[in-house]
Amino acid sequence: AENTPDGVKVKIRGKSGEQTLEASKAIAADGLNSNIVESLGLNKDRKVMSPPIKILAYEMEGVETNYPPFTFFWIAIPSLSQMNFGMGVAGEGRFLSWVLTTSNLPPTEIFEKFMTYPTFAPWFRNARIVQKTAAGSEHGLRTPIKEPAVGNVVIVGDAGAPVETWIQGALVCGYKAVKAIEKELNGQNGNQEYIDWWQGAFAFNDPHYWKMAAYFPLNMICTDEEVDYLYRLFQGRIGCAMGLIAKNLDLIKKERPELYEKLMKTAPPPEAS
Repeated sequence: AENTPDGVKVKIRGKSGEQTLEASKAIAADGLNSNIVESLGLNKDRKVMSPPIKILAYEMEGVETNYPPFTFFWIAIPSLSQMNFGMGVAGEGRFLSWVLTTSNLPPTEIFEKFMTYPTFAPWFRNARIVQKTAAGSEHGLRTPIKEPAVGNVVIVGDAGAPVETWIQGALVCGYKAVKAIEKELNGQNGNQEYIDWWQGAFAFNDPHYWKMAAYFPLNMICTDEEVDYLYRLFQGRIGCAMGLIAKNLDLIKKERPELYEKLMKTAPPPEAS
């Protein structure tokens, strides 16, 4: 895409070849690895915060978890992936299960190890894969675009974000972008209103977001057994795992001093816990 004095030009490619579209305004909604964002030079000031991430998702029938049908899981198995496995209900008796990984191993191989891992193998004993979905990011997680309205282009949803804005986030971004463009066409400063809204609407714009994400990265510092210990320790209690750990470090120190030392290397400062 290219901002022009009269509007914006966007080059597109299709079966019939390449062509250029022109308009007064444009909305960049082309996802995490947005070509429009890249062409506008807006990735230059974004910091890369992780290696490239691969995601593989299976929609399956016949999964038997013995948990309520509305259950949503995040599962940490450090020996298999430095990121989490996820599971949730897909509807019509199906489960959606996925893995996020930064490993050089194929996600299919990692997922196969998950489905045969002793703790979870019974879940998949009679499972059948009915659909596969995969995705990846070329550059890993990047910090968000601070000002996602430049000239005649407004950036929405994942195109300006480090992680998913989810369906509801994407929808409201589109709505706010249209309202911003409407104001711009009527001589008002709609772009700045959109920027102000964006900066306050999503947690990833908070300066503490990345610091919090780095606290207690269990998959990166713990063994499988240590993760099991921590979750047994807080069984039956409601709360974020990282917050529960931060508030119970003295107990962990008493029972598992070596694990305590590992955790303290990535612990938040006292005022943040």
